[in-house]
Order: sequence, then C-alpha cells, then structure tokens
Amino acid sequence: MTGAAIAVYGVKGVNFSEWWNVGIGLVWSIIGTFIISVLITKIFRKFIYKINNNKIKKYYDELEEELSNIEELDNYIKQCDECVFFE
Repeated sequence: MTGAAIAVYGVKGVNFSEWWNVGIGLVWSIIGTFIISVLITKIFRKFIYKINNNKIKKYYDELEEELSNIEELDNYIKQCDECVFFE
C-alpha cells in the first residue's frame, strides 16, 4: 500500500502516523511476548518443581523402605547360624 501511495502521490502520500502505529505494534509484540513467556515460565517452573520433588521423595521413600527390608533380612541371617538358605 505504501509503495502504491508513493507511486501515485509521492512521499506526501505516505501516512507516517499509521507507520508509527505499526512500529509501536511491532515493538510491543516483541516485548509483550517476552514478558508473557517469562511469567509463564516462572509459573510452570514452580509447578513442575513441586511435581518432581513429590516423585523424587516417593522414589527415595520406596528405596529407603527396600533398604530397611534388606537390613532386616541381613540381621535375621546373622542371628540364624544353623539356617540353610542356599544349597
């Protein structure tokens, strides 16, 4: 459109106030997108951190329980001198 206006009317045909609005829109779209993406990242980071902590805690609780079972079995084997577990 601007090219046609320049061809027909010369530089006087260009509406610079409209181009100013286009420039503001371009700058705002870049800055606004960055701000929104930073906010969304912070929200999701906290959410995912809580999920990962719960999964990790559950895994270590299961591992700790398994290790205590192994320790109980080891203590039982040490107490039983006459028991034969493997032949």
